[in-house]
Formats: sequence, C-alpha cells, structure tokens
Amino acid sequence: LSMRGSIPNDAYVPLEIKPDGLLNMDVNQPVWQDANIADFPNGNVPDWLADESVHTNIHMAQEIINCKQDLLRCRAEYSNLCAWFNAEFKATKKAFDVSVGMFQSLFRVMMWY
Repeated sequence: LSMRGSIPNDAYVPLEIKPDGLLNMDVNQPVWQDANIADFPNGNVPDWLADESVHTNIHMAQEIINCKQDLLRCRAEYSNLCAWFNAEFKATKKAFDVSVGMFQSLFRVMMWY
C-alpha cells in the first residue's frame, strides 16, 4: 500500500515479514521484533502502540465485536435446532398415530375371531 501511495505519508508501516519459518516460534523471527521509535515520523509513536490503555481498549472492542458475532451465531443455531426438533416431533407423532390406528384395526380384526 505504501508503494502505491494509498496510505498517509506519516503512517507507520511495519517491516515486511517473510513467511519462511514464520510458524517455527523462534523468538528471533522478525515478527517478534518491536518497532523502534526512529521508525516513526517525527518520533511520534501512535497511541495504539504506545499507550497501554488504548491497546487494552482495542482488545476490549474486538472482544465485544466477537461476542456479538457469537450471539448471532447462537441465535441462528437455536432457531435451526427448534426447527429440527419441531420436524422430528411431528414425524414421531405421525408415526405413533399411524401405529396406534394400525393396532386398533388389528385388535378389531382379532376380536371378530
């Protein structure tokens, strides 16, 4: 994005991380390296990186978003379970009603003999 000029000039652009060995969990990998204050224009570190309360609030905001998404998924699952249970109940009731009717018919036939 910075090459195309689609971000502000004073935006912090982290170093490119190569995917080779990224999942090795090696603490010497570039992904674990913190940014240096010299990497920021005019030495102004953004609040999301420098201020712990902003950092914490970003995590809290993401947690709230995740919880809302989970709640929507749970509501959809609840609705699907209710629909499934209703269909199963109707099918079981119909099978029971048919079997009771067959039993009564069989009982009447046997009473004639």
